[in-house]
Amino acid sequence: MSGGGTTVQTATSEPWAEQKPYLIKGMTGADELLQGGLPQYYQGQTMAGFDPAQTAAQQATLGYAMGPRTTPTSRLTCWRGTWI
Repeated sequence: MSGGGTTVQTATSEPWAEQKPYLIKGMTGADELLQGGLPQYYQGQTMAGFDPAQTAAQQATLGYAMGPRTTPTSRLTCWRGTWI
């Protein structure tokens, strides 16, 4: 019985010669941006406040959703036809 040899096949690929300058330029620019750190963003307020109509609508919605706040002793309760 004879043993078989091991075959190793290697494939390489690279960009076309015409592409290389553009890829090098793009990667160099990306590296410069990465090494430069984060940009300084605007430190002020970036969102507008609500106008009076919006604030009133929000308050009305909250008031409706929360309902009246009553205590057990302050509300009328009807049990078997008798008001307690």
